[in-house]
Order: sequence, then structure tokens, then C-alpha cells
Amino acid sequence: MTKNQFVATTIAVLILIGIFMYVGIRNQNSSVSPTPAPSPTTSSNTAESVSDSIIQISYDSSEFGLATNASQMPANSYIPACDPDFEYCFYHIGDAYKGTNFESAGIRVAKLGYTSESQCLGTPPSGFDSSKAPSGTKNGDVYASSEFSNIGDAAAGHYASGDEYRLFLRSNSSCYQFDTRIGETQYANYPAGSIKKFTDSDRSNLNSKLRSIINNISLPKGEANLFPNLAS
Repeated sequence: MTKNQFVATTIAVLILIGIFMYVGIRNQNSSVSPTPAPSPTTSSNTAESVSDSIIQISYDSSEFGLATNASQMPANSYIPACDPDFEYCFYHIGDAYKGTNFESAGIRVAKLGYTSESQCLGTPPSGFDSSKAPSGTKNGDVYASSEFSNIGDAAAGHYASGDEYRLFLRSNSSCYQFDTRIGETQYANYPAGSIKKFTDSDRSNLNSKLRSIINNISLPKGEANLFPNLAS
């Protein structure tokens, strides 16, 4: 091979190498990056329900916790959200009223031993005499219900307000009791400016949430709105 042929061959090889490198770099720059997998999303639906096969109770788990025995209850209030001996207790959670004289709120669900409709619906709540009659009653095809309004309690600077609902199921002569409660401490007992007041508006708003749970109790065949529509 002559000197000129060697030089020409070398130049040709360098040109080919340059072409290959250019094509490779271009292909690399033009490649499309894979689309990342979408991040998992969490549903905002917090509606849950619980059933004993006879009644079904729906509630918002972002607003209320569920206990099936007293040991599952928060122990941070003088007046608990529910008195003991319950089937279910729906107790208010969250800190919307933190820093106020609000103490607790909840719904207690219990089964009573009454087997007659009149006893179930008409027996006065615990601590009341025979002068305490139902504020209203309601009759359905397979059930009857009553409401005792303004069932309160007080102790050592603490007090509670609420209502009591009774439900009698004629098919099996069973009697249920549902107690709503909002517990508070005496605002006047605190030094001025140390806490905010749990207002009438706060109480009304929270009572509406309790009543909403009561209104959403249903029976196996879909019967709902089982109680007198008295309490707001």
C-alpha cells in the first residue's frame, strides 16, 4: 500500500467512526423517557357502616370513632361520650373544638330487655320518673319508635345534653336504645381568656351530626328514617 492509499484509508475509517458516533448520540437524545406510573390516590369517601344483622348504622369515620366495648373508649374526658354497657359507641374524634370547654360527644347503642312495644317505647330513661314521657312516637309496618328529648346529666362542673331514642322491632320483639350526648365543662370555671367558648352554634352543628347518624339507621329491607323528626 502506498503512502497516499494509507492516508486515504485512514481518513475513510475516521469518517465512518464519526458517522456512527453521530447516529448513536442522536438516537440517544431522541429517545422518549418512560411515563412514570401515577401515584396511588386515596379515596375521600369516609362513609362506613356497622351492622348486627338487624340494624345497620352508617357514620363518617373522619368525624367519629367506633368502640364495641368500654376499653376501646378514649379516657380523656370526665363525662364519656357513651355510658358503659353498649353494643356500639360512636364517639366524636378530631380537634375542631380543641381549646374550648367542649369535652365529648357520641351515640350509645344498647339493647334493652323489654319485649313489649309499650315498655320499650314508654319506659322513662334512667334517672327519670314516670312524668318523663316520650316527646314523640312513630309507627312503621315492622317497627315503632319514640324519642325522649332533653336528657341531660351534670357532675362537678361538667354537664351533658342529649336525647334518647327507642326502636321496637315487631318481628322479633327486640328493643334498641340510642343515646346522643354532648359533654361540656363549665366555661365560667376557667380563668378569663384561657380557653375559647364552645358556642351554641358549635353545639347545634355537632348535634346535627349526631342526629344525622340516627337518621341513617336502617333495617334489613331498607327501612330508614325510623325516628320522630323532633330534635334538630
